[in-house]
Amino acid sequence: MASIDLAASTVRKASVGAAEVQKISLGDTLLWSSFQASGMDKAGTFSLTSLSTWQTIPGWAARAGFPDTVIVSDGIEVPPGVEVTIAGQLTYGSTDSLSGNGLRVRVLAGSTVIGAEAGTAGNSAVATLVPFTWKNETTAPVRLTVQGYTNSSLSNRRVVQAGAGSYLTVTPVVPLVLRASDDFNRPDGPLGSNWTTTGGGTLDIVNGRINGVGTPSVPISYAWWHEPMPSDTQVVRAVLRWDGYDPEHSACGLVVRANPYQDPVTNPGVQFGVQFSWTRGIMALYYEDYDATNGFVPVTGVAQYVTTSKFPEGALIELRAEGNLYTARVNGVVRLQGTVENNVIPFSNHYVGLTIQDDSAVANGGGPPGRLDDFQALTP
Repeated sequence: MASIDLAASTVRKASVGAAEVQKISLGDTLLWSSFQASGMDKAGTFSLTSLSTWQTIPGWAARAGFPDTVIVSDGIEVPPGVEVTIAGQLTYGSTDSLSGNGLRVRVLAGSTVIGAEAGTAGNSAVATLVPFTWKNETTAPVRLTVQGYTNSSLSNRRVVQAGAGSYLTVTPVVPLVLRASDDFNRPDGPLGSNWTTTGGGTLDIVNGRINGVGTPSVPISYAWWHEPMPSDTQVVRAVLRWDGYDPEHSACGLVVRANPYQDPVTNPGVQFGVQFSWTRGIMALYYEDYDATNGFVPVTGVAQYVTTSKFPEGALIELRAEGNLYTARVNGVVRLQGTVENNVIPFSNHYVGLTIQDDSAVANGGGPPGRLDDFQALTP
């Protein structure tokens, strides 16, 4: 979305006559936007004037590495229809108390808070946002601004420091191309040559859907698309089919940034990549690690288990990896979002897949898992 490439050139501006083109769409899909990656650093220190009150931080300058930044009234404007990834932090003039969270940061889109606010950890002076995605669904530009907060009367804890330690970055989410798909509309039995199966059981096809009923609780069973994706940015989608099951513990899931040819015993987490899994009432965004509590680690910014209402029959489930940010959506709505760094799950892992686990044979395991249909994998 950030640009259109013509050989070695990048299109940053387009016009029809004297009118500048702001975006190019195909149906509801945005193919190109004039909006470029933008970032701003705090220019000069600023002292919050009120305790326990959110205040907009004024005075910003373009951040190094973001030459196309345009700052409008202490913020960055995002055009209509554009989806962006937002990151940032505020560095205060003194460390927080031992309890932490007394010095905070958040982002506003117009007058609406977006993303989650972040606070300083104990003995830290930095409040860092967990990166998140947001789309301007309106018909006009929306300005993103940064707000700060302090609960301390100490003067240094009211100061927002100048420089690169206090910043906001707004990066367009790139458009996607379909790289792989499977509707599973073929006779019951093996998945076929487009898939490689690993784990405790063998996923197969039942009634035109990918099935894991009858596989063991552990090791979890996986199906990997037979060839790697051509990009670090990866999106996997599938349609959820409960098929009459109501699983309390048995889970289905989507996986990105995997390497099926690593040994997970000697290299925990690598084979499995990052996955979004769910039952009827619990969802999780995590990576497997045999050395961790319960055998897995949640992405940064997400609890190990998150309760949820049962996803609708036929729901479109999506997991996206872009940079260190992982986003799980259900019917287009962000349900979980957090980060995993490159040194934990390498961005260069390019295999994607699906997972199903049947806990029904375990004591108090509940019913068998649902199934998955209409798989898609996309990258830029």
